[in-house]
Amino acid sequence: MSLATPNAARQNRLGVGRHLASIIGLLVLVTGATWSGSSIPSNHAVAGREVHPIWRSIGPNLLRKVPPRFPRKAARAGLTDGMVIVHILIDTDGHTRDLQVIQSDPTGFGFEEAALRAVAKWRYEPLIANGEVKSVYLLVKVDFHRDRHEA
Repeated sequence: MSLATPNAARQNRLGVGRHLASIIGLLVLVTGATWSGSSIPSNHAVAGREVHPIWRSIGPNLLRKVPPRFPRKAARAGLTDGMVIVHILIDTDGHTRDLQVIQSDPTGFGFEEAALRAVAKWRYEPLIANGEVKSVYLLVKVDFHRDRHEA
């Protein structure tokens, strides 16, 4: 007998859907494939490239996460939280490259620069797809938290 609430069951379904979407997104990023419609393409040429499904993949796994420093400007303004989403390339050595801020909240208080400095120091175990090390693009969320009583 399950004691899960309807809300918990809904959250579980949403989590599975997000996981599936990320797997499909990873497949597209690794293969460079594009397609339209609701079905996944068969093994044929797309935009001049052959599509090979990923049967086995490992990673990318975060090995070292350097925490961001809370920006002084934000602290002086009395802010206690911030969030930045960064688009990154994880190269075949596990280094982060091509960092680009996609979204920041709030803006103009230094969260963007602090997030980029921190993420540039992160290290990953690179993606291994079908036995080959691959570069892959990811979106990462950088959260900032500061206690109101911190100096």
